[in-house]
Amino acid sequence: MFLRPEAEAERRARRLREHLVFFALGILVWFQLLAFAFGATDRIWGQLFQNSSFVYALLALVFVLGLSLLGVFTLPLIDLKTDSASPRVQAFFTGFTATLLATPCSGPLLGGVLAWAFIQDAPAPFIVCSAVGAGMALPYLVFALRPEAARFLPRPGPWLEVMERILGFCFMGLAVYLLSLLPEERRIAALAALALFAPAAWVWGRLSCASARPVLFKAVATALCVLALWVGLREPAPPAHWEPFVPQNFEAALGKKPLLLMFTADWCPNCEVLEHAVYTEARLRDMQSRYGLGLIRVDMTRENAQATSLLRSLGSAAIPFAALFPTGPDASAPLVLRDMYSGAQLEEALRQSFDPAP
Repeated sequence: MFLRPEAEAERRARRLREHLVFFALGILVWFQLLAFAFGATDRIWGQLFQNSSFVYALLALVFVLGLSLLGVFTLPLIDLKTDSASPRVQAFFTGFTATLLATPCSGPLLGGVLAWAFIQDAPAPFIVCSAVGAGMALPYLVFALRPEAARFLPRPGPWLEVMERILGFCFMGLAVYLLSLLPEERRIAALAALALFAPAAWVWGRLSCASARPVLFKAVATALCVLALWVGLREPAPPAHWEPFVPQNFEAALGKKPLLLMFTADWCPNCEVLEHAVYTEARLRDMQSRYGLGLIRVDMTRENAQATSLLRSLGSAAIPFAALFPTGPDASAPLVLRDMYSGAQLEEALRQSFDPAP
């Protein structure tokens, strides 16, 4: 069935108008939900960033969207195909998601206004958020009223793909910023999670489309995403009772109480493995209760001449490295553990140093 040019133009205008209206509706709904959420929890937007899990969830979302814009895979939520089965729903969620991602960027401009609104009586937050949402939705509603004005907009072409790639790199920059907002003890886990999200996106976008068994590869990608969420959202273990290395304190305690010195650094992956797998909270507490052990963490992440001198005096120039100093005159001959070692090897070294056989 062929339509006359006038009828075809009217059909396209109607579809464009419908898309813009539902896109604007997604914007307005997001700001209403924002007002309701903040009113119910008595919090403002900036306070959400005090929650590490929220920052990580936003980081994961931004990273995945960045991968989509860089062409690693296609995210169905923002894939605006004209043959979509639900163009209205897709337009709505596209507007909703775009506003969600733009909200943090509005903080420097709207922070004071929102902070004032959320300390007022109940109607104020909804009125202010509705006004902000209406302002953001206004250009789309104008084009919905006058769809013929769309001819003044740039036509799709190769430049659009270039813009997607540029936005993808901008999203990656935003991901770096969000990573810096996480507490230091959660950044390694977040990086590990992002390293799982990336191959999951690649498997979803490449192998699941090229393979005769797409369901299998999509299941693998989903499993990687679930694992990434688990790695990133789990709470870090409570910090062990390590004391920082201070030469004067170490010399004062040497020979008077049993000591365990652990040489480590943030740039040493083997050290990180030992800290998480061998020096567990339960084992450290048990060591302290059994031997009255003093735990000293010698951090060599940055240049430390005194720590380097001590390490060399113990016969090593590399880390991981640990030294167990007993009490009495034997303190000048500590038992040392080099490179990688297991929890059982550490337990045996403790028995030899602090609980020798008669």
